[in-house]
Amino acid sequence: MSSQREKSIEAAASGRCKADPNSDARTGWRNLAAFWVLGLCNNYGYVVMLSAAHDILNRDSTVVETCPEPRNSTRSCNQVSTGAILLADILPCVFIKLTAPFLPFFVHARMATCVLFSATGFLLVSMSDGRLIMAVAGVVITSLSSGLGEVTLLSYSHRFSKSVISTWSSGTGGAGIIGALSYTWLLYFLSSKDTLLAMLVVPAIQAITFWLVLTHPEPTITLVTDNGGVGSQEQIIEAPKMSTARKIRLVPGLLKYMIPLGLVYLFEYFINQGLMVNVILLTFEAVYYYIPTIWIVFTLVLWEGLLGGAAYVNTFYRMSKEIPWEQREVSLGIASMADSIGIAMAGWLSMPVHNVICHLPLPQRVGS
Repeated sequence: MSSQREKSIEAAASGRCKADPNSDARTGWRNLAAFWVLGLCNNYGYVVMLSAAHDILNRDSTVVETCPEPRNSTRSCNQVSTGAILLADILPCVFIKLTAPFLPFFVHARMATCVLFSATGFLLVSMSDGRLIMAVAGVVITSLSSGLGEVTLLSYSHRFSKSVISTWSSGTGGAGIIGALSYTWLLYFLSSKDTLLAMLVVPAIQAITFWLVLTHPEPTITLVTDNGGVGSQEQIIEAPKMSTARKIRLVPGLLKYMIPLGLVYLFEYFINQGLMVNVILLTFEAVYYYIPTIWIVFTLVLWEGLLGGAAYVNTFYRMSKEIPWEQREVSLGIASMADSIGIAMAGWLSMPVHNVICHLPLPQRVGS
């Protein structure tokens, strides 16, 4: 009976109890597409800030350093590692993910804050004009927007079909490619300032998608009474309210999901900073000057992204199936902090390794 009750709740939450099957199918695809776009927009600013990290640091001439002579090196290094931008981009995200799951869940107010913060972040970084503090403040605000958006939309996803987890994850992964490529492409035509201003279209798309494209379910879950089958009488079932203490007690049971996910993101973002690849390649420098073809790098990055995305989507998909529905909204939000903690650890590790690699002499190609 409890299993049948659970299925009825899931059907109601994902809108499958509607009378018109064609309308239901259209709504399903619309929500899947909306979560993909929301995932893209939510992570877009975060990715762009990482892509622009070196440019942000170079705007202040006091932080630029070329490795000193007489080393055989042409590396252009920053006294402040790009890992510092990674930390500015992730630590506020960690903070918001540590706190938001334990606060009241006002989804519309949260998303309005996300859109406002995202736009403000782009504006601050674009207008920093060499003022590093202003640029970092913009990165921090963008990070807050991304973190709040992720914890909110992952929690909100439990009211829809489980498939939205897959499209959300795909959208966040797409942000990595689309964000980096769009930033690089726009720099061919615009200044870095105008490029970031042009990206104000992203929070606008995020707002349009959330309030006009996504079909929002009722704030409560509709469950048919008596035998749990489809009938004419409906009862409104409220998910039980949880105290902060009860939410905290859920954390130990979620560690089996959070620890593996955190480790995946620790190693992935350590690689993304170009550090682990450099460490590995240093052992082959007697044969190659780094790497013989860029396509090897592309292949490694593609494989890394596939592994990270698979870990992310499978973690939250399993949670959406294994965790009782009354705990699911809070649990999804709590577990979302795992990836950000892993990324923050990667940022800390990247800075000392960056300093070591920066001051190593470049190798000579064999036969040169």
